[in-house]
Amino acid sequence: MSEELSDEVMKDQKVEEEVVDAVTPQDQPQGEVEIEVGGDEGEQEEVGEEPVASTVSETVATPMDVPNAQVMNAVNPSTLINYVDGPRINPDDFTESVYHGRAIPVPARDMVQVPIVIPGPPNSVLEYTIESFSYDISFGVTITSQVGLDIEKTTEYVELKRVDSHLDPITGQILVEQVPCTVLLTFDNTYSFLTAKEVSYRVTISPPSIDEALSSRRRRAKASLCSVQEDRSSAESRLSMVISQRLELEREIEKLQLLIMEKNKNKLAAEKEESWMKKRIELRDVQTEMLNVRLESGWEDEGKQYVVTKAEKSLALEKCEEMAMECISRGLSLRAVSK
Repeated sequence: MSEELSDEVMKDQKVEEEVVDAVTPQDQPQGEVEIEVGGDEGEQEEVGEEPVASTVSETVATPMDVPNAQVMNAVNPSTLINYVDGPRINPDDFTESVYHGRAIPVPARDMVQVPIVIPGPPNSVLEYTIESFSYDISFGVTITSQVGLDIEKTTEYVELKRVDSHLDPITGQILVEQVPCTVLLTFDNTYSFLTAKEVSYRVTISPPSIDEALSSRRRRAKASLCSVQEDRSSAESRLSMVISQRLELEREIEKLQLLIMEKNKNKLAAEKEESWMKKRIELRDVQTEMLNVRLESGWEDEGKQYVVTKAEKSLALEKCEEMAMECISRGLSLRAVSK
């Protein structure tokens, strides 16, 4: 009997050292604070009967067992494996831990926060009881856990609000599914300008059985495998659609390229015809002007009348010749005006 008691004391001392590391003296508020590890068998059996800590079947996956998108899409495949493995299962972690704080002062217009680190295992049950003396206090609970490689998520489990803890103790339970995590108890007295408060708290962390931890890890592995296979099937289906879409686009591009080539040919033909029509119009304009000069000035063989105005007629002919030469120099098919 003495040997069994000795073994139990050594086990409690070892776990107590780990709990003290989790809540360091500088993190704890001023006041009387105690940490208890273990307990008599009757208390452990009573905690084990709480419905929140009920064992989950290995074959039934919970939403917490399914890996999130960041874990699934991580470049390093080991990220998913690390998620499935979780914290290393240490038998010493499966011992009930109790945190006490008595008569902790909360100054007026100030607050006190109590951090409690839970390294594991997951699915532990956190039970809290708080009391204040003579006056109410504002109380809340948040849990900060790591959800990614460098991402932390803080969840408010108990809304920060004023409670009548001076009349009756305030109690509650929280199922801690993600570990490691930090539980933060907040006692807020900022609304009180003159009155300081005193609070006490008791936090009990009841881990699941080792069998439940092993089953939880296997559930995570099965849920992750299912997610991986479903995502791979979805990716294959999507890949087939994308390949079909790419091939269709390539066919459309080929058709458009042929159409562009045909349009370019038509464009070149249109440009040639445009140039020819411009020259043709310019030629007709010159011819029109030359004919008007002839009609206005007459011809040399018109007799006496022409002799009288011989100088003027010669100027008209020179003008027509200059217009003809100008057209020829621009590449127009225009014959020189004779005489």
